[in-house]
Amino acid sequence: MLALIVGGMAAAMFASHRPGHWWGDDWALYIRQAKGVLDGHPGRVLDENRFTVEASEGSAFSPPLYPWGFPLLLAPFVSIVGDDLDRLAIVPVLCACLFACSWYALAKPRIGTFAAMLGVVAVTLTPVLLSWTELIQSEWPFMAITALTLVGVDRVVTSGGLVKPTAGWAPLALVGLGAAFAFTVRREGLALFAAVLAAQLVALADLEQRPWSLPRRKLRHLLGRLAVPHTIGLGFVALLQLILPSTLVPQYAGTGVGNVWRLRAKLFRNLAEISGFK
Repeated sequence: MLALIVGGMAAAMFASHRPGHWWGDDWALYIRQAKGVLDGHPGRVLDENRFTVEASEGSAFSPPLYPWGFPLLLAPFVSIVGDDLDRLAIVPVLCACLFACSWYALAKPRIGTFAAMLGVVAVTLTPVLLSWTELIQSEWPFMAITALTLVGVDRVVTSGGLVKPTAGWAPLALVGLGAAFAFTVRREGLALFAAVLAAQLVALADLEQRPWSLPRRKLRHLLGRLAVPHTIGLGFVALLQLILPSTLVPQYAGTGVGNVWRLRAKLFRNLAEISGFK
């Protein structure tokens, strides 16, 4: 049933697609970075875009490069269909489908099968999100990777894998890689590391024995398990920075944590629009 629903939604996304792309420059740089990965000259994209930004009149309007996560996802499709924007719409549609399945996996244990099925459609096909499925932008890839990582966190938490000594280490490493890749798609993904940490603190609070009262050997093992997602994730980010450098902390007009408060009115308007109240 889930496959039928998600397949039907994918058909609706393609049916609502309009030729071309909206005005702006984000999609062009994402495609150029994907091509840079394919032709082995990512540095040339950096040099050319940096010149465009620095030589333009006024304040900087863009970082020299966007994070490489979305271009890496885009590259295999660009290698097959080129820079045909209409055919590249398969990427956001597939990401929307991945998000829908991840949302269902999170919702079903909490609200039941029927409500979760309805929620898959109600959440994924809101007008704003539906409009994003025809754009070569990073919103849907980011949402898909984030939701998939949260499914991993949920599974590790419910299985006791965060703190259980007999549990495997691979799920912890995968959670760390998921958080790192979300950060590599959009810098807001850093919040996933905080989500993992919050889950770890809850798991520690549920332990029958306080961590500081454990024998030294068990305490070292526990601390090692807690460090795995963060070590693997930050290690992945550092390695990618060596191979494909990008701006870790964007600093140009319109960015910064202060926007959470400064743009609060816009945030509520966006939430109202996504929720169908506007």
